Amino acid sequence: MVANQVEHLLAEIGRDYRPGFGGGLLTTSAYDTGWLARVRAKDNPAQLAFPDALDWLIRHQNPSGSWSGPFPHDILPTLSGLVALRSVPDALKARCALPASRALSFLTGSLSRWQVGTHESVGFEVQLPTLIHSLNKLGVRLEVPNYGDVIDLMQEKLVRSAGDQLTHGHSSLIYSLESLVGSLNPEIIPRLRSPQGHFGQSPAATAAALRKMPWDEHSAIWLRNLQARHNGGVPTVFAIDMFEAAWSLHFLLSVNPKWAEAPVCARVVCRIQVALDPVRGNSWASEDYFPQDSDDTGLVLAALAMAGKAPDPAVLLRFESNGGFVCWANERNASISANAHVLEALILCNGKTRYGSQIDKATSFLLASRSSDGSWLDKWHVSPFYAVFCASRSLSLHPDTDVRAKTTPSYRWLLAQQRANGSWGQWAGSAEETAYAVLTLIHSKLPGTREAMRRGQAWIEAHYADPRPELWIGKQLYSPVRVVEAAVLTALQAK
Repeated sequence: MVANQVEHLLAEIGRDYRPGFGGGLLTTSAYDTGWLARVRAKDNPAQLAFPDALDWLIRHQNPSGSWSGPFPHDILPTLSGLVALRSVPDALKARCALPASRALSFLTGSLSRWQVGTHESVGFEVQLPTLIHSLNKLGVRLEVPNYGDVIDLMQEKLVRSAGDQLTHGHSSLIYSLESLVGSLNPEIIPRLRSPQGHFGQSPAATAAALRKMPWDEHSAIWLRNLQARHNGGVPTVFAIDMFEAAWSLHFLLSVNPKWAEAPVCARVVCRIQVALDPVRGNSWASEDYFPQDSDDTGLVLAALAMAGKAPDPAVLLRFESNGGFVCWANERNASISANAHVLEALILCNGKTRYGSQIDKATSFLLASRSSDGSWLDKWHVSPFYAVFCASRSLSLHPDTDVRAKTTPSYRWLLAQQRANGSWGQWAGSAEETAYAVLTLIHSKLPGTREAMRRGQAWIEAHYADPRPELWIGKQLYSPVRVVEAAVLTALQAK
């Protein structure tokens, strides 16, 4: 049965790709949908250009008045939703009054607990001040703890990532363009648009540009196409076909390399092989109009190696820094998973001799970044079980037996975290997090490992159909649906 599900999943990944548009299945983002709901119609500013976005927001508001979650991951999407509800044309104000009141009540009661020093989401240091400023202009005043620290982070980010890098389309800040479009030189903005109409593959950035600049039908069409895939809302990024394919292949082939021989798998492998850029690397989409990153590039290389098509990993050297590997130039904090994927790619692509110093550097970064209890936490995922999987797997493949032995504290930590019912989970047991734990323990030789894996697999089988929480960090929490499914199905096959 699992084999049939895997074949169906690979077929879906293979089919869901449209040249010039891309593919990939994601959950819907209230943060981005809020930006879309603020765009007025081209020929009638008294009407919304995307009324279904407002409908989606109202339908999906939590009973608490928030969107997304849990706290603190509900703050930014709720700010975005509130701005949208307070910005509607006069004819819609009565309909939006109660949802807006509930969102404001939630934020008033919750913001006092928010801490800039412990929050992590993509671009929050520029997005939060932008949304607070928008609410101020609408007559809504909210107290943000340590707001000065947020402004300091914003200024630091702008110094690092704006300037020539941004104007030439080489800055990751394009993805957060909604926070800059009002202050940038209007002549720069059209140069940042892709031929498909989007800005940095971000629905929020594209909606913001559509609001501030002369109407662009290409951008409107791109957003409408996304709405059609998400019942009126939009995801936090699109497309993700390279990310979806590489991560899914990586999970599946790590346990069963024979999947590479299946025709449905070979088609997916062929797509990422053709799309691999050996000079620049890759981003999350094959037709990328966003700076390439080490995380996607590393896992594309690793997945191809696992499929028997190991390329030269030399492109990874462009992401090398003094202390490890960066996702993008000038990023604020390095990623555990990105360094793990770089390390794995270097090892699997036969780089042990030629790239020994880079292997040592990524290894040292991972071991130095590990918490004293044996765990890791990554900037792209709220659950430590994802980071522990990525880091432990790459270290377990290391050619040095002494390095491989250093993963033992992480296995001990993982075994101690298993819940009484057999699951693993940050907030509650989840199939995704339990899958990461099971896949990590494949490499453990500690007593009790096989029994822990068996109990975890039994829990996944019993709860396979349960709703799966959004655990991946973007502008708000989201889930790459097929990637998570691949992890869960792979864990069920683990031995």
